[in-house]
Amino acid sequence: MAEGSARLGLAGISVAAIAIAVAVGPELAPHGRGEIVGGIWERPSAKSWLGTDQLGRDLLARLLHAGRTTLLLSGAGAFLGWLIGCVGGICAALAPRWLDQVLARTVDGALAVPPLLLGLLVLTILPPAPAILVTVLVVVEAPRVFRTVRALSGTVVSLDYITAARLRGEGFAWLVFGEIFPVLRRPLAAELGLRVAYTILLLSALSFLGLGVQSPDTDWGSMVRENAQGLFLGVGASLYPAAAIACVTLSLNFLISGDSLRA
Repeated sequence: MAEGSARLGLAGISVAAIAIAVAVGPELAPHGRGEIVGGIWERPSAKSWLGTDQLGRDLLARLLHAGRTTLLLSGAGAFLGWLIGCVGGICAALAPRWLDQVLARTVDGALAVPPLLLGLLVLTILPPAPAILVTVLVVVEAPRVFRTVRALSGTVVSLDYITAARLRGEGFAWLVFGEIFPVLRRPLAAELGLRVAYTILLLSALSFLGLGVQSPDTDWGSMVRENAQGLFLGVGASLYPAAAIACVTLSLNFLISGDSLRA
């Protein structure tokens, strides 16, 4: 128990520290996102704490700016997808059986398309603007949340207090937000954390393939792509954003698996 609490606390501290760093770090960074501060792939020094990238820009400044972009886009996509999926899943559980089946089969069709393939198809047709990227993340995540929430809501809807609320004449909105949503708040919170982790990975994968965030903006996935060639020269510039991605997603998964979210 103590080990689990320590792991949960460390994960929470890691997520909080990274969030604070990317929120205020770019404003405090000694160099701009696109400012050339030295030669190509210079080693860490007092002038550039993490060294420079493939164009001689400060890696620390770009890492902080990229983190802000990554967390904002993935967080927006995850939250909107989670919200749509939660409301849709609960509504489906309360809806007539025929409508529930129509929604379920539609979601099954959406889930049949691999997320990365869907992102590639959309972004080869539409420009990878931030709004388009967030929309792709929402379309990918909402069906997954719907399936989970529909399964959870089906059990709650069958309980006596929901039947009593219906007999009292409670409206549909009250059943969704006043009766069912509060009961499922902990598993739904865990689902939101899981969606954030997945959207970070998906956004980073799209950017690594060149279809995500575009220059002059940057995110962690595009930083990995830009500096990947340095690995052949023994330069680890691409490892910093890769480590940031791993740290955030692993910390979120540790938080999700914590007993506080299962209670």
